[in-house]
Amino acid sequence: MVRTSHLAKIVRKLSMANAHPTIFVLWGEHFDEAAAVLVITSLRAAGLRVKVVGLGGRCVKGMHGLGLLADLTLDQALAQADQARCVVIPCTPQRFQRARDDPRVGEFLNRTVGAGARFVVGLRDSRDVDIPTSSLPTNQLVC
Repeated sequence: MVRTSHLAKIVRKLSMANAHPTIFVLWGEHFDEAAAVLVITSLRAAGLRVKVVGLGGRCVKGMHGLGLLADLTLDQALAQADQARCVVIPCTPQRFQRARDDPRVGEFLNRTVGAGARFVVGLRDSRDVDIPTSSLPTNQLVC
């Protein structure tokens, strides 16, 4: 689960960024609705540009059956990946691995890494720190 203290630090850092950076929240089947909604609403309330990316279409249900309507499809997000300042992944490592089966997810992550984006991974269990992040620079990963 994303801690609000971590979120506050991220908001402060991102608020100082110039241009029109985008924070992408990846949203896939059985992801954590509570973490996603907390991040999305908090960052939008702070005036930051947040886009929810539907990994399985525009409306996907989370782990408790709550559906969120994505702002962008994955294909649309790929075209905007160079604007990424941050990527939020509100799920467990196992759920994320299923999403990574789609090669477009890997391409999106590679493009956002190239743009210098930071990554926030929302975990429900602090023992789950073995998320597959081999393609992500460790200085860009926030758990």
